[in-house]
Amino acid sequence: MDDEAPTVPENEQGPVNLEEETVRDADLIAEWVSDVLQDGISKDPKELEVMAWDGLQKACKDHDYHSEVLFASLVDFYQWIG
Repeated sequence: MDDEAPTVPENEQGPVNLEEETVRDADLIAEWVSDVLQDGISKDPKELEVMAWDGLQKACKDHDYHSEVLFASLVDFYQWIG
């Protein structure tokens, strides 16, 4: 059996390695969190929830499924901690 990560076609650019895509997504998430924490933006949960909603709306508009899942999870988290 082949030990390589599975690939799926994406648009007309050819196959994409899912493992590399996951690592890239994790790097983008870490960069976003780092920017939020370092830019002096309020760390109030309500303001962070608003930022997560904004990110979710942008991801939906851009049809970026991975970001939709991320921001939807963040929105749920901030609503849960109330």
